[in-house]
Amino acid sequence: MPVIYRTLQRLRDLLGLDIAYIAELDGDDMIIRAHCSPDFPAELPDQMTIPRNIGICSHMVSGEVPQIIPDCLENPVTRQLPTQKEFNIRSYIGIPLNRADGSNYGTICCIGHVPNHTLNERDLRSIKLFAEIVAEQIDDELADRRLRDQRLSTVQAAIDTEAFEIHLQPIIELGTNRLKGFESLCRFHQNPYRSPDKWVADATAVGLGVDLELALVRKALAALPELPADLSLTLNVSPDCLLSEGLSDALFNTSADGLVLEVTEHTAV
Repeated sequence: MPVIYRTLQRLRDLLGLDIAYIAELDGDDMIIRAHCSPDFPAELPDQMTIPRNIGICSHMVSGEVPQIIPDCLENPVTRQLPTQKEFNIRSYIGIPLNRADGSNYGTICCIGHVPNHTLNERDLRSIKLFAEIVAEQIDDELADRRLRDQRLSTVQAAIDTEAFEIHLQPIIELGTNRLKGFESLCRFHQNPYRSPDKWVADATAVGLGVDLELALVRKALAALPELPADLSLTLNVSPDCLLSEGLSDALFNTSADGLVLEVTEHTAV
């Protein structure tokens, strides 16, 4: 999210505060999705999750505290919050961060380690301008996340239900026109039809590439005992799958006679 980080840096510099951050309010949780605090690199880690009710942000969104708090120790709500003490939050300014459809995502805020009585409505207007930029980026990120989740679910379901079948393509020796063996190819059961390389690409993109390959390998190996002893079975595997413990486990009780492992030609080695 380089655009978001640059936006937070400029907001922090504009307001002269210590930390600018974006928090997602998700159920009972508040998740720090991005922050800019160059002077305090370990103070507020990205993806840090805290209970929603102990952060200032949720109380601001609900209207319990104002959007500008010059001194958090003077506010009866914020001075009791654990996060105020833990992160030494003395000044605060923030607004709700909404998606394009108007629903609330969370907040965009700045905090300071000393009281700041110069914060004003003009600063709020500045945050609102920055929030528009951030909201567009978040909508794009959420769309990417939904697409990834959909791919993850689809691939995992295909693995769990073995929603594919193995076809054995004959390998013919050209000089003698003799059958030398078979190459294992797969086809997936889904409409509209998608080629195996697209399935593998999707699986790899969501971290399930090796899992999908191993499922295909195991199903192909089931055909090996049915082949004549003088014919080979060729399996296509990626370098990652070739080096995985899962492949070793899959081959443990399998005779190596007639088995050929071929590194897929579309994968860089």
